[in-house]
Amino acid sequence: MAIKNAEFKNNEAKITIEKLGNFPVPIYLEVNLSNGTKVDVYHSAIVWKDGKNSFEIKVKTEADVTSITLGNKRVPDINLMNNEFVIKK
Repeated sequence: MAIKNAEFKNNEAKITIEKLGNFPVPIYLEVNLSNGTKVDVYHSAIVWKDGKNSFEIKVKTEADVTSITLGNKRVPDINLMNNEFVIKK
């Protein structure tokens, strides 16, 4: 999986996750905010059941997003380089 895109508008993050492999796995996201809080997001592997290769997640935020991290230690991923989205200011 990979973070394909992230857009931010009106205290909402719209994050597109891309399924790169053939094995459906759950989605774990950690969204870090400028006020020091984080929002954890989970979607089971069922989101891939219809054969789609991308899935869009909307996250309401109370502050600006500083970074987004995809995955955790329990989810297999061969390329960790596309699992982080950092907002540069």
